[in-house]
Amino acid sequence: LGKFRGAGVTRLHRKIADPLATRGELANATLEIEAGFLALGDTPSVERGWLHLARGRVALRNNQLGEAQEDGEAALRIFQQVGDISGQADACAELGWITGHSGATDSQGSPLVEQYYKEALRLVEPLADARLAGRLHVLAAERAYYHAWGVDRLREHLDAADALVKRASDPILSRQLLIMRAT
Repeated sequence: LGKFRGAGVTRLHRKIADPLATRGELANATLEIEAGFLALGDTPSVERGWLHLARGRVALRNNQLGEAQEDGEAALRIFQQVGDISGQADACAELGWITGHSGATDSQGSPLVEQYYKEALRLVEPLADARLAGRLHVLAAERAYYHAWGVDRLREHLDAADALVKRASDPILSRQLLIMRAT
């Protein structure tokens, strides 16, 4: 029971940290995230991956792109180790967002942003999660627009997002898609 209590408390800290970070209360969000890591201790848990993603988001908001990428990569490794496909897709999406801002490249000089989004889309396909797949296509469309991947790729992602977003019935995601279409 103690093992589950640590992960449960950790999840609460993370759930408190996310809206704090969204509102720009980054110091308070960081305190909650660190409290989550402390509550988890050395216990192996998927929650450790989610905490790394939360900490990476805070680092990104603080324009600490290297730290954000490190946390995103740590989250991806944890999700891979525990076999959490949805977590892997989220981590790849987050890493796509981060590397889209940092301009990070692989050893051959290819932008990591596109690689991470492709991997996220590949991972989410068998999950049949319309909301997550739609969100990924909207994010990839945004990156296509800002990184000048070409109008065809932009439209490809927007068109793929249309049916998924309708099926997901998520008003926020619908708004994001409409904003990208208007851009």
